[in-house]
Amino acid sequence: MAIVSTLVQTVGGLFGAVGPGGGISPDRRAIEAGAAKSGVTIFRIDDGIDTGEILRQVEVDIGPEETTPELYQRLSSLGSETLQGVLDDLAW
Repeated sequence: MAIVSTLVQTVGGLFGAVGPGGGISPDRRAIEAGAAKSGVTIFRIDDGIDTGEILRQVEVDIGPEETTPELYQRLSSLGSETLQGVLDDLAW
């Protein structure tokens, strides 16, 4: 997704959850595993890999016939909206 630096902090975003279920191509892996849910996570960047404080997570249901490209598109839009909301909350 994105990494955005503000004057006081850096935040990042990814599809899926931080930790188990995250990693490379979580949208594709969720579809392949028959998962019922996916989502986006916005978090603070720190010294670790995907270890920063979670600022917001949004979960969505995966449709029974939904394809990886369809889920990717939905998560991309959701991620943009969620990141904008977090940045608005962090604005001073």
